[in-house]
Amino acid sequence: MGTEDKKESKENIDEPKVDEYFKDAPTNEEHETDGWNETDQKAADLLDQAFRVWTVVETDEENEIEYRKPTKKSQIEESQKLINEASKVNSKDGWITNRIKELQEVVDSGKQKIWDGSYKLMIASVLLAIFMFVVPGLKSCSKVSEITLEQATTRRQSMISSYTGSLKMANETLTKLEKGEEANPDRTKAQIKTDIKSAKENIKYYNKELKKYSDYSDKKMLSKMKASKRKFGWRYFWKGLFYIICIVLYYFVSFVPQFVLDKRQTEKKIMAATSGFLSAFWNGFTNLLINQPASYTTRYHYSDGSTRNETTANIAPLIGLALRIGIPLLWYFMNMILLPFTIIVKYVRNHHLHI
Repeated sequence: MGTEDKKESKENIDEPKVDEYFKDAPTNEEHETDGWNETDQKAADLLDQAFRVWTVVETDEENEIEYRKPTKKSQIEESQKLINEASKVNSKDGWITNRIKELQEVVDSGKQKIWDGSYKLMIASVLLAIFMFVVPGLKSCSKVSEITLEQATTRRQSMISSYTGSLKMANETLTKLEKGEEANPDRTKAQIKTDIKSAKENIKYYNKELKKYSDYSDKKMLSKMKASKRKFGWRYFWKGLFYIICIVLYYFVSFVPQFVLDKRQTEKKIMAATSGFLSAFWNGFTNLLINQPASYTTRYHYSDGSTRNETTANIAPLIGLALRIGIPLLWYFMNMILLPFTIIVKYVRNHHLHI
């Protein structure tokens, strides 16, 4: 941690009286140089160069004091090199020894990596990936053996019937178009020509599919259905596994150097305040709905003195509960889908924008 150098003594070293955010920033206050030799002066010059590499984070104009901290990776690397050179000079002066320790602690603090991710997002994403992709995928694969020859026969006949009907309709449409019976008076000749071309392409496609399913044996259809079911299952499984891998990568790219976090203090305060406001508003709104009575009873009074009660259900509590559960799930689902993009942004922002 950085400290302040008092003018009256080399040994009297205390923390500067500055705001919380800047309390660790070293200063450029003067110090006594009586009794320094050439070695001491060289070490002091190197330390001063290391200090000047950093960014000014606060200035005390009245006392002409600057508070500096490293805000870029290049500043940390350059100042570390200068501090190492100052240490090799082997000055025995107490102030220089303390100054080396002070600046080194600031550099070490800046190098330290802090995890700045969201555990809630990670846990929710893992659960969503497992229950939306991995489990359905494995379940689909496990049901491949349950497909029977009878189901394959029914499926093949159904496809033949479907394409036969579609082919018949397409042929009828083409005939009417060619005779001008389907022509819309608002359509141009070029548009009608396009419709005829489209109808012919549909006929070609339906003929191809009809021939394919007609040539299939029931056993081949069974094999195709099993392969399709298996492919669907594995596609879902690998998709879920992909998101789980993304969550692991998200964990590692969320480690941020301390000097980067220092630069984001204002941003984090704004985000925390905004998040707190939105959370309070959302909880208040949904609580208002959830705490509504489940039903309303209306009592009718008649002229003969009789009464009748009519109960009407109130869906507001259900809506509130659905919103309280559904919206956060949707939010985490969207964050999970966007995880690959989030990882790239975090990696670039945390490790390549502050060089």
